[in-house]
Amino acid sequence: MEASDDVQPCTISYNILLDAWSKAGGDGCEAKAEQILRSMASPDEISWNTVIAGYANNGHKQALVKSLHLLKEMEDSATPSSAISYNLVMDALARKGTVENALKVEKLLDKMEVLYDSGKESIKPNALSYNIALNAWAKSGSPNSGEKAQHILKRMANNSRRWDSSDLSPDVVSYASTIDSLANSGKKGAAHEAEQLLHTMFQEGEVAPNRITFNTVMNAIAKSNERGSAERAEAILNQMEDLYEAGNDGVRPDSVSYSTVLNAWARSGELDAADRAEAILWRLEARATDLSGDPVRPNAYCYSSVLNAFSRSSDPAAPDRALALLDQMNEMYLSGNQYAQPNAFCYNAAINAFAKSNRDDKAVKSERILNRMLEDYRSGRNLQAKPSALTYSTILNACAYTRGSARDQAEAFRIARTCFRDVLSLEQTNGVEFAMFLLACARLSPPGAERDTLVGSVFEECCRRGLVNELVLRNVHNAASPGLQRKILGQHARDMSYANLPEEWKCNVESRQSQKFRQKISGHA
Repeated sequence: MEASDDVQPCTISYNILLDAWSKAGGDGCEAKAEQILRSMASPDEISWNTVIAGYANNGHKQALVKSLHLLKEMEDSATPSSAISYNLVMDALARKGTVENALKVEKLLDKMEVLYDSGKESIKPNALSYNIALNAWAKSGSPNSGEKAQHILKRMANNSRRWDSSDLSPDVVSYASTIDSLANSGKKGAAHEAEQLLHTMFQEGEVAPNRITFNTVMNAIAKSNERGSAERAEAILNQMEDLYEAGNDGVRPDSVSYSTVLNAWARSGELDAADRAEAILWRLEARATDLSGDPVRPNAYCYSSVLNAFSRSSDPAAPDRALALLDQMNEMYLSGNQYAQPNAFCYNAAINAFAKSNRDDKAVKSERILNRMLEDYRSGRNLQAKPSALTYSTILNACAYTRGSARDQAEAFRIARTCFRDVLSLEQTNGVEFAMFLLACARLSPPGAERDTLVGSVFEECCRRGLVNELVLRNVHNAASPGLQRKILGQHARDMSYANLPEEWKCNVESRQSQKFRQKISGHA
């Protein structure tokens, strides 16, 4: 069939082709769509927006810059742009989660308001425009994000009245994003401002808070780490439960609600934190049994938060309580409850409870938990039980700080050596394991040639892997004789500046991880 010169593709045909290229996802597909756009005699708004969306959704910085340029070019063309065009670019910028992009989003929102006030009806910002700007600040990581978001929320409400547009009034998404911005700002008092916003929603009655709103407020409180924050977060959870029981299905607490409060108690440092967290877990387990329909069940994150509370508790019985909870999880999991499947975090928290205790048998108990992890993982019963570098670091820490009798310390050193052999076969290590083993050598092995030989070989391997961190250097001072220190360092370790160590010795050090672990075990030092 011969093609006729009279048959020309229409705009709809072009737009279908533009959509296909913009969504293809391959290298150069967005550029191909742009090439087709420029070949069109009369592209419409859909044509421009399709190509803009292709670049915007690419995610790469240069593609985002291109989408901004196309938006500007569209404004200068014969095709009128609209709020949709702006929202496409703003949303792509917001998703990147940077302060720079949040500022760009807010600048575009400012421009939309100015253009609409000047008479350009198609550019009128809608609720989505403001919610995108709020989300951009929530994801930005800026300490000013809460203040910025609250300002945008007020602008949204003011413009709704000024333009007589009820559809522009802040909605539940607007409030949740503003509260999230406050939570992520890290500023003192931000949690109280988040609570005040929740109170405002109830007081004004125009927007009913839902589960996400409550969860976001509890997250803001939990992140604040203020004294009494766990108590306040639990009060919000109690309010959710009361509202749900009164018939408000939209605020029914979910696993996120409970895990947020459990984690708040675990991190609170309160003397009764473990008891309070365990009581909430029991309450959740009871509700999972009593509620009809689709009950909310405690998941591994809920359990690990309670286990973490036990690991931070000063109660002498905390390690045994943590182990009992871990046993309960295993029993439920093997009975078919997938929600109770213990993962490596759960096992690590139980090990840490023993490691932080003053028990003479903490190394032995920690090794037993490790053996259970290995057995469950290797047998295929629980593939989430695979031990990690943190598992071994925590056990080595338990060994290093074992007191008790000479027999207890000898057994702890045996366990330390066994664990360290396993560490050497791990795919990923961060240097903390080497530091902890060197400390175990210093505290559990008598000085002499045998210890020097072991310490020298461990340090040599650590150097070879580029994992010598500051804690390793400190523990070489603790474990190696002065003669060995001069041999491997050229001088006494206490006189050696970490900055002057050969770069290849420390090229693979994950300093943040090491710092976090040092903070975690600082109570033993």
